[in-house]
Amino acid sequence: MKIGDQLYEGKAKKIFSLPERSGEVLVEYKDSLTAFNAQKKGSFAGKGELNRNITALIFSYLGKNKVAHHWVEDVGNTSMVCRRVDIIPLEVVVLNRLAGSTAKKFAKEEGTPLKAPLVEFYFKSDELGDPFISDDQALMINAVDSRETLEHLKKEALQI
Repeated sequence: MKIGDQLYEGKAKKIFSLPERSGEVLVEYKDSLTAFNAQKKGSFAGKGELNRNITALIFSYLGKNKVAHHWVEDVGNTSMVCRRVDIIPLEVVVLNRLAGSTAKKFAKEEGTPLKAPLVEFYFKSDELGDPFISDDQALMINAVDSRETLEHLKKEALQI
């Protein structure tokens, strides 16, 4: 497989074009460690392989349960081929119990069961600390194109 230009490098992975495979990219997982939005950094031999293996297991499970994904195949120990996608700059979080900043925001005990799952959106921006955003804010900053897209994200997150 011929690997082309590097398209992206983040904290945990690099993405490369695949000139002979239109519409697909190579995702290479790194051995890097980060915490607190990359304020702490390090590396651990074998982390890239572990991340790739966990990711492949999750995508395989999702596929068996008819949840759409972009994974195509594993390549080597630390890489996989994926369909090329446009990234929506939102982190979608589903809570079945209160946790983290949500528990703190409402002064409630972490681990408190919720009556129904709660779907939250966070704007993916290291510079801003990945802030919580409302549906209307996601539309305002053009993170998504419509309310229908937001509802689709919620539906998929709840299915998963």
